[in-house]
Amino acid sequence: MIKCIRRLAKEVLAISSGGGGKIKGAWRWNEEVKEKVREKQDAYTTLIDSIMKEEVKVKRVEYKVAKKIAKNAITVANNNAFERLYQRLGTKGLFVLLVNFYLLTSTKFNQLLSTSTNLKPL
Repeated sequence: MIKCIRRLAKEVLAISSGGGGKIKGAWRWNEEVKEKVREKQDAYTTLIDSIMKEEVKVKRVEYKVAKKIAKNAITVANNNAFERLYQRLGTKGLFVLLVNFYLLTSTKFNQLLSTSTNLKPL
């Protein structure tokens, strides 16, 4: 009975199967950045849980500060990660990577255009 109710609820309410909790680009983060993101999330949770208007004002300011700090830490971590990547690849490796990306996308784009009736491939 419970399984039937859950199945019907999923069908009617269009509940997804999950998997949306992953943060894109988190592979570039170090422990310092992860800690600052956790602090930002904690500040948001306390902001949502606050009831009094004065408390909400204070918590909103704390959240904005934590958000700015986390955003700056993420930017620094991303810049460092891509700088290391570019140094490892070098100019030749980067050029090869860009050419391969262009060829992959252009062939897929041309295939999409060729299936369409009104458009012609490049």
